[in-house]
Amino acid sequence: MKRKMIFCLIIFLSGLTINGCRDNITTDEFGDFMPEASSRVTSPSMGEVWELGTQQKIVWDLPSTINYVNIILLKKQYLNRFDIAKNHRNTGSFVWEIPKTIPTSVHYQIKVENSQNEHSYIMSDVFYIR
Repeated sequence: MKRKMIFCLIIFLSGLTINGCRDNITTDEFGDFMPEASSRVTSPSMGEVWELGTQQKIVWDLPSTINYVNIILLKKQYLNRFDIAKNHRNTGSFVWEIPKTIPTSVHYQIKVENSQNEHSYIMSDVFYIR
C-alpha cells in the first residue's frame, strides 16, 4: 500500500494519469494528502472573528468512512499547536469554548485530521481570535 501511494504521488506530481492513481488524491501546498477534494472546514471561515471565552461551532465535511477526528488549533500554520479535541466522532461539527488563555491573533486555522492518520487532514481558512 505504501509503495502504491509513493508511486501514485510521483505520478500525480508529474501530471500523468494511470488508472487507480489519480482517484481522490488531493494535496495541500505542503504535499500532504487530504481525504477528498470536496472535504473542507466550513466554519470558521476566512476573516471571521471569534471572541475569547465564547462558544463557537467548528464545522467540517469529511467522508463517513472516517470515524474519528482530532481537532487542532494552529497559529501561523504550525508554529503553535493547541489540541481542541482528540478522537471526536466524525459528526461534522464540534462546539468549542475558546479558553481565555489563548493568545489573540489574526493567524489561526483549524486542522481536522483523521485520528487514524495524521497525514490525512483538512484545514480551515485563516481567522481571528480576540
